[in-house]
Amino acid sequence: MPEWLTKYRLEARLTLRMSAAGLLAFALAQLLGLARDYWAVLTAVIVMQASVGGSLKAMVDRFLGTIGGAAWGAVVTSSLPHADALSTGVALAVALVPLAGLVALRPTLRVAPVTAVIVLLGASGEQAVIQTALDRVFEIGLGSAVALAVALLISPTSAHGMVRLAARDALAAMAEQLRNLLADISRPPDAAATTDLHDRIRTAIDRVSTAAEEARREQRAYLSVTPDPDPVVRTLRRLHHDLIMVARAVAAPLPEPVE
Repeated sequence: MPEWLTKYRLEARLTLRMSAAGLLAFALAQLLGLARDYWAVLTAVIVMQASVGGSLKAMVDRFLGTIGGAAWGAVVTSSLPHADALSTGVALAVALVPLAGLVALRPTLRVAPVTAVIVLLGASGEQAVIQTALDRVFEIGLGSAVALAVALLISPTSAHGMVRLAARDALAAMAEQLRNLLADISRPPDAAATTDLHDRIRTAIDRVSTAAEEARREQRAYLSVTPDPDPVVRTLRRLHHDLIMVARAVAAPLPEPVE
């Protein structure tokens, strides 16, 4: 296997899955005769994440947002006549304000106001409104299902494996930081290098935490029987706190007797 492919194997797998999900969603949409097949394709591409747990979360969030947005958009469209620009603006405000508040509280449901706007502005007549709402739910549901199926069947990547890789990166950055701090304790280490390494460690631990959350989601969905990843996250954070204390201790010259 080429060295670059070994180095970027996770990225290569995601590329393969995302491409396969988009193409499969398009093929199914054509087979089913969907009028707006791009919604299924876009959803399949958006839902596909680096791990199975990430794809599962994206699928649930997008599908819930679609159902909520379609239902609220249909209610507003049916309840508020909007034959002119002013009444349409009022109806649009009624549709958007509560859903925008929902997105502010839960950003993962961002698709909800988008779906409501499509239902409100893209259909006329009660039957057309209901049909538009149902079409959006079906199209996005199809894309979500395709993405999850591809994530499970085509070169699947478990979140637990991503925990290990991210933890490896965090520990490597910690080792580099330790060498930086203790290379010569008779004088303070380079402040810029210390700050940069702290940022790298923090970013790597954030990646571990995100992967751990996805791993727990896989466990709850009975897609994985891997060990609990929380102790790894806690231990890495404690090690980072230790390094922060060491950095503070050596940031100034040591007292003469200690030196």
